[in-house]
Amino acid sequence: MTVSRARAGLGLAAAAAILLAVAGAAAQNPPRSLVPDAAPSERPGPVRESDVRVDRLEAPGRASVGLLGPGESGLPEDLWNGADRATVAALLRRLPPYYRSATARDLARRLLLSTGRMPAGGISDAELLALRMERLLTMGQAQSVVALAEAAGGGISEPEVAEILAEAQFALGEVDSACDTVQVAVRAGGSGYWQRASVFCDLRADRRADAELMRSLIAESGDPDTIFRDLADAVADETPVTVEADPSMRALHLAMLQAAPSATLTRAENLPPYLAAIVASGSGHDPATRIAAGERAVAQAGLAPSVVMLVYDMEGAADSPSPYREPVVSAMVTQETAGRAEALNELWSRAAKSGDHDLAAGYAQGILQRLEPGSAVAFLAPAAIRMSLLNGGYERAEAWMRILDRGASSGGGDLVQANTAFLPLAQVAGLTGTDTRKLRVWWSVTTDQPQGRTRALRVLMALDALGRPADADLWADLLAGDMQAVAGVDEPALWRQLVMASGNGATGVALLAALALTGTDSAGELDPVTLSTITGVLRRAGLQAEARQLAIEAVIAQGD
Repeated sequence: MTVSRARAGLGLAAAAAILLAVAGAAAQNPPRSLVPDAAPSERPGPVRESDVRVDRLEAPGRASVGLLGPGESGLPEDLWNGADRATVAALLRRLPPYYRSATARDLARRLLLSTGRMPAGGISDAELLALRMERLLTMGQAQSVVALAEAAGGGISEPEVAEILAEAQFALGEVDSACDTVQVAVRAGGSGYWQRASVFCDLRADRRADAELMRSLIAESGDPDTIFRDLADAVADETPVTVEADPSMRALHLAMLQAAPSATLTRAENLPPYLAAIVASGSGHDPATRIAAGERAVAQAGLAPSVVMLVYDMEGAADSPSPYREPVVSAMVTQETAGRAEALNELWSRAAKSGDHDLAAGYAQGILQRLEPGSAVAFLAPAAIRMSLLNGGYERAEAWMRILDRGASSGGGDLVQANTAFLPLAQVAGLTGTDTRKLRVWWSVTTDQPQGRTRALRVLMALDALGRPADADLWADLLAGDMQAVAGVDEPALWRQLVMASGNGATGVALLAALALTGTDSAGELDPVTLSTITGVLRRAGLQAEARQLAIEAVIAQGD
C-alpha cells in the first residue's frame, strides 16, 4: 500500500507527539546540508533519460550502482549514511508507482538514479536493485531501468531483477531483447510471468507448438490473467478482441496488444501512467484513445505535453471528450494576441476545476513564452503568473505580476480581487518578501470562507518551512480557532522515520519517507502539517529549490 495523502487520523495532537518524541533523539545529531545549496530562483529540472550516463561504482556492491553522480543532478554518494538496508527496502516498497506532483516525481527520479554507497546488511543487492528498477519503470523511466541493470552487471541471473528488466525492454519496444531475457528465465525454471511471456515470444517466432503447449500448462494452473488469454488469442489467430484498459496491465500486455492488429484498446485513461505514455506516443491507436492516455501520462508520468498537443490537432481528434483539446488548439492556431490569451485563460479555468494545474501549465508553456505581458491582456495575468511559476519561469511570473499590480492599482475590480488572492503565493514563491500587512489583507477575506482556515494554515506553515515566517500575530489569530479541525496526519511510522532521518542527517532515508508520504495525490491535497514538514526536510537537506516548488504547487492547487 502507498500513502495517497495524510488523512485525518491522529490529528495535530498526535502529530506533535511524534515530532516531540523524536526531537530528543535527533537533537544529538543536528540537521546538516548534504548537497550544495540551489540558487533561490532555480527550479529543479526533470531528469531526462538522454542525460543519464552509466557510472559503475567500484564498491561496495551492486545495490550502490547508479547512473547519476553528484555533478550530474545526482545526490551525494553518502546519501545512505546512517541508513540500514531493511529500512531502505521497506521505504522503497512504500514509494507510490507514480506522482501527480512534478516536483516529487523529479526528486524521486534523481534519488533512484543516484549513485550512493549502500551499507552492508541482510537485504540482498539484487532485491534492493529490483525495488529501485521497479519504481523507475512505473514512473516511465524504462531506458534508465535497462541502463541500471547493465551497470549492475546484467541482472538476468536473479529473477527479481530479470522480470523488471524484461518489462522495461517490452516497454521500450525492444521485443527481441525482452524475449532473450524471457528465454533465459524459462530455461532456469521460471513460471508465472515467464510462462506467459514465453507464449508471446514463441508465437512471435512462429513456434506455435511450443506456445500452445505452454498455454495448456497455464490454463491447467488456473492463471487468472484474462487480459493475457484474450491477447494470446488475438496474437495467435487474429481473433478480434477488445481490451478494456486496467491499472494492473503490464508492459507485456501492451507489447502483445501492439502485435495483434485485431485487438482494440478502450478506456485508455485507466492504464498505468507509464503505459499510457507509450500509447499516447505511438501511432497504432485512434486519436481519442491517444488523447485519453496522453492526458494521464502528462499529469502522472511526465510525458512531454507537446506529444498530446500534436494529437489534439489531428484529424479525428474532435471525437475526444477532453475538455482541454479545444482551448489548447485555439491557443496554438489563433494569431491575434487577445484571442490567444482568452484561450489560455479558458484552459486554466477548466484545469483548475479538476485540479489539473500542472497539465495546463505544461500545455501553455511554449505559448506563454511567445505572449508578451501587457495591459491589453491583463485579464490573463492571474493564470499566467501561476502557470509560469509551475513551469519554473520566475522572471516571467514577475513580469505578469507587474501587469496585475498595475491593473489592480487602476481600480479594475476583478484584478483587485485577483491581486489580493495572489498575495500569499507571491510570498511563498519568493517574488516578494514576507509582508504580514499584505497577508492580513488576504487573511481578512479568506479565513471565513469554506476551508479558509486550512488554506491559511497551509500558507503560514509553508512560509515557516521555507525559513520566511510570518509575524506572530497571524499565528495568534489562527491559534484562537479550532486547530484540530483543519489538519491531521496518518502513518506514524513514516512520520517517525522522516523526522528521525532528517535530524540525523540520513538524507536518503529522509527523502524516501518524504516521497512515500507525498504519495500519488497532488501537493495541494497534502494537509498543512505534512506539506510543511516535507518542505522543511527538503530545505534542510539543501534542496531549497525543490522545497519552494512543492510549496508553490500546493498553494496554487488550493486556489490561491
